[in-house]
Amino acid sequence: MMRRYFRLLILALTVIIMTSLVCVVSTFAQRRRGTQSPRPQLPAKKERATPAPNPSDIPIAHKCTLDLAHSPEIRGFRLGMTVEQVLARVPSLRTRLAERNNEDGWNYAEIDRDALPPDDRAYFDLGTIEFVDGHLSYIEISYSTGVGVSNSLEDFTYTITKNFSLPNAWRTSRSMSRLNILETLKERREPLESATLYCNGFRVNTMIEVKHLSGSGALSYYTSPHVQIEDTVAAQLLVKRRKENAERERDKFKP
Repeated sequence: MMRRYFRLLILALTVIIMTSLVCVVSTFAQRRRGTQSPRPQLPAKKERATPAPNPSDIPIAHKCTLDLAHSPEIRGFRLGMTVEQVLARVPSLRTRLAERNNEDGWNYAEIDRDALPPDDRAYFDLGTIEFVDGHLSYIEISYSTGVGVSNSLEDFTYTITKNFSLPNAWRTSRSMSRLNILETLKERREPLESATLYCNGFRVNTMIEVKHLSGSGALSYYTSPHVQIEDTVAAQLLVKRRKENAERERDKFKP
């Protein structure tokens, strides 16, 4: 019996000692945490301003798979429109088109700013349209540089690509230096650099053109961004016809 009470007493003392040790360790840890300085808070991140559009933001495509039916519409003109559809938009062109009808099915007219509706005159400088067999085959629009119109080929091409949802598969080239333009005193217009997008049945071309003016002995010039849209099938057909016409005229010659 005495042994049993002794074992119980030993067990009770062990429990009391272990509980005391746990309380001491816990109290010591709490006091130590209380003496440490709080962890410094990291400063809040500042929100960055939205960056300006970058031409490289548009992913580069390997080629353009759009067909003629999905060519861009610019200022109300689209490749394939009939003469009457164009005249419904710009009635003043009727006389010009009637005066310049050619035997090979080709016709053209220049569009002045005042000929367009008021809403389409902003930044518009000059336009040229061409027809093959009564259908619009070529559109060229030049813009006056100003707010929103850049004279940088990269920026202007980016704007055309984005606004017309075109693939970024342009080929760039340089064709004329400024020194060549300043060699003569007569008026000249020469493209300095251009970018071309070839699609299925049409091409889109952007360029920064320099119009060189002479007057009172002083040379002056200004830049003008251009966009051209051409039906390449109609253009090839026109070249073939003109070649055949030239050959027929040559065969008529009897020495």
